[in-house]
Amino acid sequence: MNLFKKQVKFVSAICPECKGHLELDANLETAFCQYCGAQCIVENAPKKQMKHGKLETVLDFFERQQALRRQDKQERQRRIDEEERKRIEHLKKFWWIYSLIFIFTLGFLMILSLL
Repeated sequence: MNLFKKQVKFVSAICPECKGHLELDANLETAFCQYCGAQCIVENAPKKQMKHGKLETVLDFFERQQALRRQDKQERQRRIDEEERKRIEHLKKFWWIYSLIFIFTLGFLMILSLL
């Protein structure tokens, strides 16, 4: 009969600092990351594996906002590029008309200068 032997139950977790894999003793309240040395609180780890704190929630919000801004910026740039492409296509399509107008205007000005 071993009264002093305590069964150790290990829990898998992720370090909040370096995102390294941790194996934690569920009976302890704190542990240290073997990769970066950060102290991790494991009091509720077996019950709630990845509960975010207020800071993580705010950071997640800002990350989502930045992603939305990047998408919006990419969409605006795509629209600008599309408009530029259409403008160039229009110029290519009607270059001969613009050339004729220029030639007739130049010819008209030459005739006026001779008078």
